[in-house]
Amino acid sequence: AYPLWDLKRYIFNSTIPLCLGTLSFALTVLSLNGNNFHGKIPKTFLDGNNMETLELSQNKLQRNVPKSLIKWKALEVLNLGHNQISDVFPCWLQIA
Repeated sequence: AYPLWDLKRYIFNSTIPLCLGTLSFALTVLSLNGNNFHGKIPKTFLDGNNMETLELSQNKLQRNVPKSLIKWKALEVLNLGHNQISDVFPCWLQIA
């Protein structure tokens, strides 16, 4: 298992790879902030993952926050700041 995957400031210039959805089962922290990821956040993140922290700030991500994140029961930190997301705060993501 890979509890932490820190790829911040590697300056990727692409979309977020779809395979990261599969890795979300093995990771607890995924930090991709400070890159040049663009496009939308993939909807491929799967049910039942163990992700506690997802850092996607300081990229060029667009569109909406995917509703698949509601399935992330362990998620405590979601940082989407400094992107180009055109969405309002997703009420379905609030703490119950």
